[in-house]
Amino acid sequence: MRVLDLTLPVGPGTWTYPGDPKPRIEVIHTGEYRVERVCIGSHTGTHVDAPAHFLPDGVSVDRIKASRLVAPGVAIRIRRGEMGVIDAGDVREALGGTDLRGKYLLIDTGWSRVWGDARTRHPYLTREAAEYIVEAGAIGLGVDTPSPDHEPYIVHKILLSHGVVIVENLLEPGRLAGERFTLVVAPIPLEGAGGAPARVYAIIG
Repeated sequence: MRVLDLTLPVGPGTWTYPGDPKPRIEVIHTGEYRVERVCIGSHTGTHVDAPAHFLPDGVSVDRIKASRLVAPGVAIRIRRGEMGVIDAGDVREALGGTDLRGKYLLIDTGWSRVWGDARTRHPYLTREAAEYIVEAGAIGLGVDTPSPDHEPYIVHKILLSHGVVIVENLLEPGRLAGERFTLVVAPIPLEGAGGAPARVYAIIG
């Protein structure tokens, strides 16, 4: 068994979406033991978007069932540049007939290696791609970008309204292409929150 960590480390230099708070980690006690005060936004680094992020009556991150956070996964590579479009045909072709029912779909666009303000110009999925992912029976979508779409965030709304968990800012998920793996998504159960930072692992084999 091999375990691959898909999580971006979080520190003062971690990129955040414009308008989100910058992470702060402050040592407040040293001696026999060490304690830090940690201040981060709920969508910092690798994180989970819960339905409550966009849907007024949606489930908050602490109420997502654990059974939807551990599941088989499928990883594909779809390379696109700034503001590149990923449509349903691209996803279907990359899957090559692979069954998505009950699985997480991880899409690697190559964007997790890009930092700075350019991250707001990441590739994105179309409405049709989101609808295809729902129809194919996926329970989660993971991307290496800060978001699977841009304003007006229709992809978020389609996926979250159908209970599809969204995981953003994965670290090079394309490393799993062609592998059989189980994805473990572990967000902090922040009560009532629309999202939370998460540690994300793939158990290979």
